[in-house]
Amino acid sequence: MDSIFREQRPSNTGKIIRMSFTKRYYYTLILLSFYWTAGLAQGPDSLFTKSGELLTGEIQSLNRAILVFETSYSDSDFRIDWEEVEWISTEGKYKIFDTEGAQYIGKLGPGGDCTDCLVIYTSHDTITRKFADIVVITEAQESFKDRLKLGIHLGYNYTKASRTQQITTRSSVGYIGDKWDISSALNAYDTRLDSTSTSRNDANINLRVSLRNNWYGFGNINWLSSDEQELDLRTTASTGVGNFVVRNSDSYLYLFGGLTFNNEDFLGEDGVESQSFEGLLGGQLELFGFSDISLDSKLYAYPSITEKSRIRTTFSVDLKWEFISDFELMAGFSLNYDSKPPGDTEKSDYVLSLTLGWSL
Repeated sequence: MDSIFREQRPSNTGKIIRMSFTKRYYYTLILLSFYWTAGLAQGPDSLFTKSGELLTGEIQSLNRAILVFETSYSDSDFRIDWEEVEWISTEGKYKIFDTEGAQYIGKLGPGGDCTDCLVIYTSHDTITRKFADIVVITEAQESFKDRLKLGIHLGYNYTKASRTQQITTRSSVGYIGDKWDISSALNAYDTRLDSTSTSRNDANINLRVSLRNNWYGFGNINWLSSDEQELDLRTTASTGVGNFVVRNSDSYLYLFGGLTFNNEDFLGEDGVESQSFEGLLGGQLELFGFSDISLDSKLYAYPSITEKSRIRTTFSVDLKWEFISDFELMAGFSLNYDSKPPGDTEKSDYVLSLTLGWSL
């Protein structure tokens, strides 16, 4: 099968093969005949796009509606919109996740009479799924590097009229296991006006464990300090359960709830320190069906259990534009609100940022 595709490659490597409808039809028949007779030596993965393009090589990943495909005849991987793939067949086994939260390990093949379907061949079953129902594809045996996620963003703003400077640092690290994932983030915002400086810093560690039917359990620890709210340090520890209400090739929507323990140290002469128990309700929306643009928004509400009529909320939204592979421009907004802060401190604190960064 490998020789068939190699003969069609142009001498100018790195170009995608384009074929007429007739050639495309016959190559499809030839490829399918090799695929269904099986038992032959393992060859490369192959896919056709809806625009009549043929690629042979190896799937690297499918995530957020982008299929990354490696070939031997191009210096860089191809990034293909998942909705543009007409059909696909693989010789190697992959790990596949669908919108219902099910996980499969097996090979992929054409959907036969169902033109917008693919077939998953596991060791004991054959499953047909629509392309739109497949949200993640990874290697069956991923390396540590493939499971690791890193990101760092830096920003600097200066306003001449008010002589204000703002320095922003945002970083994140994460690891994705088979049934769990862990992530951590650190954000630092420093604003200076002449010799006066104010800061806002937050950090978190999050653990999520997959359960059945798109449910998951979670635990996290969050830290926050804010000069605006005279908050020296707030430490919260939360646990609960959540559900992927929507998980498809264009968007994710999570809803979750649980319990939180809150420990706070405030600045000022009184140096107020308090502990309380709170409920936790929240959601997260991720949109990534816009080519190189994505949006991530989170909302957390903490109604107090031990302090009457107090509620805290945290809201954030990040808009990213990946202008070069792995490099992105990010605009962010974050808001903290406390209905009953101690003394005369501010009820809210917010920050706007524009950063340039890299992510893996």
